[in-house]
Formats: sequence, C-alpha cells, structure tokens
Amino acid sequence: MPMKFASAFAISAAALAGAALAPVVVSAEENDVEIGTLTCRQIDRTNLVVFSEATFDCTFDPTSGENEKYKGKTTKVGVDLTAYKVETLLWYVFAPSADHAPGALQGDYGGASVDATVGVGGGVRVLVGGFERSFTLQPASVSGQTGVGIAAGIEAFELTYMPDQ
Repeated sequence: MPMKFASAFAISAAALAGAALAPVVVSAEENDVEIGTLTCRQIDRTNLVVFSEATFDCTFDPTSGENEKYKGKTTKVGVDLTAYKVETLLWYVFAPSADHAPGALQGDYGGASVDATVGVGGGVRVLVGGFERSFTLQPASVSGQTGVGIAAGIEAFELTYMPDQ
C-alpha cells in the first residue's frame, strides 16, 4: 500500500472511529463494582462486508477466585471493510455486586463497535448483557489487531461458559 494512501486511510479511519463513538456512551451503573477482566483471543472469523462473525477463546480473571474459561462469538451488522490476521479483546467487567457464581458471565451482550486498522490498529466495544443484563463490559483499552480496514456497527456477543477447559 503506497505510504500516501496508507496515511490518508489511517487519518480517515481515526476520524470516522471518533465520530462514530461520540454518540455511543454506555457505562456501568453508578453503584456497580469491577469484578475482574475478560480477555478474548480470536480463533476464527467470517466477513461478508455488511455482516461479520468471529469466535474467541476467552478467560475471565476475577478480582478474587479462579480464572474461568468461556467461548465467545461476535456477530456484527454494519460496514466491515477489514482483513484481520489477529484480534484480541480486553474488557473490565462490572456487576451490581462483587459476588458472582462461576459461569455467571454466560449470556448475550450487545452494543456498538468501531475498529480502524492499518498494519496495527484498534477498536472499541462497549457491551451490556449476561444474566439479567447485569454485567457491563467496558474496554480496558482498545482491542488490538493486525491487518487493514475499518468497521462500524451494532455488535452482539454471545459468551458461553466452558467449565471443563
């Protein structure tokens, strides 16, 4: 990719990402507490431009207790002009109480997402869901990926507890 085009693309992608995220403000409830972090590493991906899916191996690292393993699946509807080689997602997990049973994060989450990449890039996903929609996943930092492209849309995230892994 010529350097001039890559620079223009990166600037445009960053501007679009910022503009798309400006109206999307989802946060943990005022009294919610951070109960740990959730890290998900992509293992498979399908991209059909207006629809994309990816699967992830995820680990929940609670502030107290043993790590928990999950499988994650994202489904995104919107514009997805990306070609990722690797993607890792990292969130802070908030809940109404510090008490939670193993597997409590299992469930369906939803929210908005924006990604911009030229070589190494990032994205932001703020999602709410799980048991009785009581968990909030807030980006600990932007997601990290390598590849090229830009994407913005509405994202669904299904998290399945894997107790024997």
